[in-house]
Amino acid sequence: MWTEGTEVLLNKTFSPKAFAWVMPLQNGRTCVGVMHARDARGVLIQLLDRTVPQWREQPDIPLASKPIAQTPLWRSYAERVLVIGRRRDR
Repeated sequence: MWTEGTEVLLNKTFSPKAFAWVMPLQNGRTCVGVMHARDARGVLIQLLDRTVPQWREQPDIPLASKPIAQTPLWRSYAERVLVIGRRRDR
């Protein structure tokens, strides 16, 4: 396992306009992901190469990707939840 707790990585190199994450799973494995507008798989590989270079020695590590739906929030708060960020006009 890479980490004991969930980590959010804010790094302009890996994901300049978003973030990456590392999350331990119950089965002893670790889920690593990135948000990137164009090349999420390539950025994920860069992240793994820089942080855990021995990952390439493991033949059974699956790399998968799927889109994450994003939409503007109509409300940025709820009971015990507050979303903080700045709106970017395109």
